[in-house]
Amino acid sequence: MMDRRGVLGLPMRLAVAMVIVSVCVPSLVYATETFKADSDVSEAASEVEKMVSAADSVYYSGYGSACTIYVSIPAGCEIIIGGEDQDAYTMRVTYDGDVKKTVYTQRPMIQFLGGPVTVTGSPELRFECVSEDGIYGVKVTYV
Repeated sequence: MMDRRGVLGLPMRLAVAMVIVSVCVPSLVYATETFKADSDVSEAASEVEKMVSAADSVYYSGYGSACTIYVSIPAGCEIIIGGEDQDAYTMRVTYDGDVKKTVYTQRPMIQFLGGPVTVTGSPELRFECVSEDGIYGVKVTYV
């Protein structure tokens, strides 16, 4: 004689397994998306460090010095260099339009002249030490 408990209990076990999977999937999807966003922001932040180093180099070299660097910004991220007021001393990493990280130039405080520059994709950038109206700073342009 066959034991029918396994056959009768199978639908209930499948139903419980489906409930567990349906509860776990949304949280796994959220965690994966958050990890990707954090990873992209971290990658963009490492490019910011490279740009800060280039700005330091030309600023310390003095008026007229310049250098070019290549950067690679992940999709969904932007780096905004300079701006108005205190933003003129910063580089900001944005992800989907929200500022995720702000890096201030320090020792010395380097002012980025010429208004804000938004960097996306994989461009070549030129950093040049310039003077505008008696203010020394670094101007960033696309090459």
